[in-house]
Amino acid sequence: MGAIHAEYDGEWKYFSDVQQGDLASPYDPDWPEVSSLAVCGTETAGKGLFDNSSLCFNLRFDTALLGAGPATFVIDGAVEVPLLSWFEPTFTPDETHSPGVRAVWAQTACYGPIQEDGVSQDVTGALELRVNDATRFAGHLVLDVSGTSSGQCATHKARADVEFDIAR
Repeated sequence: MGAIHAEYDGEWKYFSDVQQGDLASPYDPDWPEVSSLAVCGTETAGKGLFDNSSLCFNLRFDTALLGAGPATFVIDGAVEVPLLSWFEPTFTPDETHSPGVRAVWAQTACYGPIQEDGVSQDVTGALELRVNDATRFAGHLVLDVSGTSSGQCATHKARADVEFDIAR
């Protein structure tokens, strides 16, 4: 897929041993207009923070974008992610942010303590959909995230430069 990294103590750690993408449409039956994409990397070979730690980049977008053909979306904004993961984050787009992408944030997981409060992140990058039809959702995601990641073993900087290809 590509490269997924997070910075810990001034050093970039690798989260690319195992990568996966997940598409949910709709994201929640109560919100049929919202779909989600998660692109995640898991570290298993001692090159990251420690074995079996993961880093995911989560996107919420308009369901109407699915199957609408190739497109590129600029991602630029700030997000507040609540402590309780079942509450949706609040995304504030900057001027250059493309409509249709509702929220973007980074989430880490490991065998460690979870943050005690909600977190703030600044997110920039692009989502390029190269194939976006009734059978496939494929493209390229480039993201830079600064601010505290949600989940355990929080980082303050994370990057993704990954290809994804998901059957629908």
